[in-house]
Amino acid sequence: MLNSKFSRRAAAALAATAVIGGLTAVPATATESRAYGMTSSFVAYEGTSYSGRSADINGCGYHSIPFHGSYKWIPRGQDGRMHNAADGRDPVHTVLRSNRDAEQSTPFGWQSIYIVC
Repeated sequence: MLNSKFSRRAAAALAATAVIGGLTAVPATATESRAYGMTSSFVAYEGTSYSGRSADINGCGYHSIPFHGSYKWIPRGQDGRMHNAADGRDPVHTVLRSNRDAEQSTPFGWQSIYIVC
């Protein structure tokens, strides 16, 4: 039953997307995000105030962070565990929560993130 409801909602979102010029449909809930295969996202920026090149880091597991000028955390149901070591082999420094946006417009020192799925 849940899948048929999800299918109708997904179809409606895709139809609305086509009408508004091809923008990507964004799931409304964490459950729908998981169904779409989306995870929380850590966007790292090269410069301060979210400027310069950026890297959208998402997906389960460990990821190195290539830029350290500023960041935005977009939660979609998974926590992000922040590490000061590039390989994540150090204690967790900070946890970005699965249900709370976070951002910082100034440089940060984290070198890796583990997205918990």
